[in-house]
Amino acid sequence: REIVVTPQVSGKIVFCDPAMVAGGFFAKGATFFAVDDADLKLQLEQAKAAEAKAELDLAQIEALAKQAKAEWDRMKAAEKELPPEYHMQAEQLQALALYEPQLKSARATLASAHATSEQIQLNLARTRLVAPFDCRVSRESVDVGQFVRASEPVASVFATDSVEIIAELPVDELRWIAVPGQNSDGMAPTRAVVRLDAGDARYDWDGVVARSLGTV
Repeated sequence: REIVVTPQVSGKIVFCDPAMVAGGFFAKGATFFAVDDADLKLQLEQAKAAEAKAELDLAQIEALAKQAKAEWDRMKAAEKELPPEYHMQAEQLQALALYEPQLKSARATLASAHATSEQIQLNLARTRLVAPFDCRVSRESVDVGQFVRASEPVASVFATDSVEIIAELPVDELRWIAVPGQNSDGMAPTRAVVRLDAGDARYDWDGVVARSLGTV
């Protein structure tokens, strides 16, 4: 696996791990670098204040609506003997009298303020870029003080937990190898040994035939 490291928020880098160099190793969850989050924290405080005000406005309108509902019910009970056309006009005015448009607007404002707070909190979490798996850095272009932009690639890393090796074989030998999705017929994939001779030392790793490239 190899991925391109791309920040999701823009800002100045305030921390960069010394291992963030070509060949550097990172364990899963370790921080590559961090972007300045001071502005986002201020935005979050403003958003929380707007959310609190929206909650207060909604509570006040709900209280007014509850009081209006009680008054409306009393009025309706006293007007049962009035002509039918009066009741038709009264029903048209009921939504306004019971603060239904105001309630709808206040709830929408609160939902919008809450969504804004959630988005800023999400952006705050994105100021830290962490390793998604055990990996090594193949290239990078970041350092403390550098300004990075969202969606702009800054590094590439590759996983160290597994590696793929292409093995070229004569066609007449493929019948002895079970390839998943090709000729395994439910059998377990063929096991393999990856061997490296380095001078007087020999290194072995267990492997498995994963797939065929389908090329000749």
